[in-house]
Amino acid sequence: MSATGSPADTTPARTALLVVGVPVLALSGLIATTGALLALYLHLGGFGGPPDESSDGVYTAALVAGAAAGLVLPAFMARMLVRGRYRAAAATLAVTAAVVAVVAALLGTWG
Repeated sequence: MSATGSPADTTPARTALLVVGVPVLALSGLIATTGALLALYLHLGGFGGPPDESSDGVYTAALVAGAAAGLVLPAFMARMLVRGRYRAAAATLAVTAAVVAVVAALLGTWG
């Protein structure tokens, strides 16, 4: 059943998408958040040497934003999938991929 209660939206393809898509989103969010928090922990701990003062604030803010995005974006996309908003979910995925590429490039220049 859909959010509107209409049984017409309940198809095997939609059910399969939800059964596979929502756990994949949850797992990817967990991995992204864990990675960002681990990088933040290692950065703030010095990772065998003194922390880099030149990019400490920006790098820390980027890692915190990454950890938050790892929780918020998968939950938002799963909600859109459950409600049947596939185009919005695809657009969010495209924007997220672009943002991740930009942030990865920036972190690569700082790290």
